[in-house]
Amino acid sequence: MNNDSIIIERFSKKRYETYRKKGVPFHVVNGEGHLCEVKAFDCGEGEDKAFVEATSVYQGKNMKDAHYVYQKNGRSPWRAEYSLYIYRGPWFEYNELVVTTSDCVMGRSIFFWHGVRPKKKEYLDHWSVYSPYEDMSNSEFTQCTVGSRLENDYPWVEKEKRPKYFRHATDKDIADYKRALRDHRIAWEDDGRFYHYPHVGDHYYEIFFNHGVADFRERILESEDVRPEISRLIMECDLTVHLELREKFVRERVRKINEAIGLKK
Repeated sequence: MNNDSIIIERFSKKRYETYRKKGVPFHVVNGEGHLCEVKAFDCGEGEDKAFVEATSVYQGKNMKDAHYVYQKNGRSPWRAEYSLYIYRGPWFEYNELVVTTSDCVMGRSIFFWHGVRPKKKEYLDHWSVYSPYEDMSNSEFTQCTVGSRLENDYPWVEKEKRPKYFRHATDKDIADYKRALRDHRIAWEDDGRFYHYPHVGDHYYEIFFNHGVADFRERILESEDVRPEISRLIMECDLTVHLELREKFVRERVRKINEAIGLKK
């Protein structure tokens, strides 16, 4: 299991070839954090460029984009997001569950990986849960960030203790994460969906069927003994998941259910 820091360096032909010769593991990424493959050096006008192919996923489709960069420094002659960087450390795919720890901060954070921003040396962590405790109790929940630093930059932290360590979540991490989410009224089920998880005393919306037609009603969870099945709870599977549910979202959800079973109105 990888548990290491992530290091971002400026791309150059010299660094690329040196790392390959020495067997240093690395990835090449562009300014948007997309994985890139160097197809050729010493090409383009002036024969001072590298020809690069970038891969990304857009609306579920695999996309490829080819362009030139200056091989001396990885910069693009046209667009900043085309510029290249060397990425060293654990590699994560979009929406993989990732764990971070640090020498200067107790506990761990668990979150969905949404990519890296190499120029700023930041990563995007969505639905992050942090707790200083091993069982993830008393956790803090954050929907998303505009970017978290790849290393701690607190002024009181010694430089040698600043790196963050990244690794893939284990089965224990996943179980702890699911339990922590429920403290924040979110249930992550085995089908991969997220649902509202009301606490005792909370108002919630529940789906029911009336003569074969889906409808909803507002309820109050009076005790754990009357908790409804997860599938009967209405929840938009997006970043508003832990916020108060508005009735218009509920009506839209029920409308989609009825359409799915062949009922337009």
